[in-house]
Amino acid sequence: MNKAEAQALIDHRVSAWTASSGVYVGTLAEVISEKGRPWRGRVRITGVLEVACHWQIGCSGPIRKGFRPGDEIEVGGVNIKPTTAEGTTYAAALEASIAKLRGWIERDPEGSNTALHRRTMEAELEMLRREQELPEGHPTA
Repeated sequence: MNKAEAQALIDHRVSAWTASSGVYVGTLAEVISEKGRPWRGRVRITGVLEVACHWQIGCSGPIRKGFRPGDEIEVGGVNIKPTTAEGTTYAAALEASIAKLRGWIERDPEGSNTALHRRTMEAELEMLRREQELPEGHPTA
């Protein structure tokens, strides 16, 4: 989408892909453009489509917290698309991701990716535990 098309989407629902930090749905709040540079967008998150990658090889424990509804993020314009998806809470998205990982592990317990799926699931379970410990109204809840 070009900058003019993006301008028309201000205050409309978009998805924002952030690579390893997750995929979110929200409202396009602003189109940012600087001469000679690709446009970027500021998105006010209203829901989570995919959680952040909380684990990577060589690191211990969760390494990314992801974003929550109410957060604002800035992403490159190529990573912003119009959408009708609603998204969900971060905890619900974690639960869905954990269920998907658990299914992959159960279907192929000796598979070449099983160790990676187990480690990813452990990191997501830890993030879910932390998410559930946060008091209501906490900025990252």
